[in-house]
Parts: sequence; structure tokens; C-alpha cells
Amino acid sequence: MKKILISLVTSIALFGGAVAQAAPEERLMPDVHLFLPSEEAFPLSEFLPARRWVLLVVDASLPAGRACLDALTSKQDGFGENLWIVVVGNAKELQQQIKGYDKLAGARWLRADSALLSQLHLSGTPAMLGMTAGRQIAWQHAGIPHAPEQLPLMVKNWIGQSGTLSSSGINQ
Repeated sequence: MKKILISLVTSIALFGGAVAQAAPEERLMPDVHLFLPSEEAFPLSEFLPARRWVLLVVDASLPAGRACLDALTSKQDGFGENLWIVVVGNAKELQQQIKGYDKLAGARWLRADSALLSQLHLSGTPAMLGMTAGRQIAWQHAGIPHAPEQLPLMVKNWIGQSGTLSSSGINQ
């Protein structure tokens, strides 16, 4: 609990004027409709990480999402599958984002339609959710931080390690 509070306080300080809030204790991520780059449905419940992870939701058509992705690529090391990037848009937009951000190749890239925002109770994008092992939403942020270059640090602070996660760390 102490680590969660420290991460939340650090995140609030870094995000400045952006909306930052702790998620209710019992808030679980609902079953949402996500798609792989191949356009196959992604059954969320079958692939949940067994450790902390970050869900970043970006709109492919908005500069704010690109600013967040640019900030995350500023670090040479990847975050592995502890970082899930969901692009709100169509399959072509997802493919463009994947090609444009090849330094984030280790992240899990997914696509969703705009209904995802209401399903996750998000007011807009970009949005970042700190997830505990499984589907528990520990915290969420909406908007661009005043210091976007701090995004990689925020992700690493939450996941608590260098960011690599082998496939054996995924519940299947």
C-alpha cells in the first residue's frame, strides 16, 4: 500500500495540472473489447500479467497521444509487456503507431474503438492506468503531464523494475 501511495504522490507531482486520481479500491477493469494488430479479438482475461502493469490509452489522431508516446520512446530500454498501449482508432492507425514507435516494440499494442473510454470511465485521452496483478485498477491519470519526459520514470516506478517481463509472467 505504501508503494502505491508513493507512486500516486510522485505521479500527481509529475502530472501537475492533469487529472490524477486513485481508483476506488474495488474497481476492477471491466471486460473491454480489444483487438490485436492482426484484428483478432484479444481476450483480456486470458492474458493478464501476474504483476503490476500500465495501460496507456491514446487516440491515434490527437497530438497529445503522440506526445506521450514520444516521451516513452526517449528511453532506450523498453518496458516489455508491462506496458500495454491501446490505440483508440482503426486498424490502419494502430499499424501506423506501431511503425512510428518501434522503440516500444516490446510493449503490447492493442486497438479499441471509442467505446473504451466510457467502459473505463475515462474523460478522454491520453490516459494512463496503473494496474495491479490482474484486473485491479490502482490509479489513473488523464491528460498530458507538465513534464512528459517523466513518463518513462512513472511507468518504471509503478512496475517496479527494469520493465522486462517474459512470456512466463503472463497468465495463460
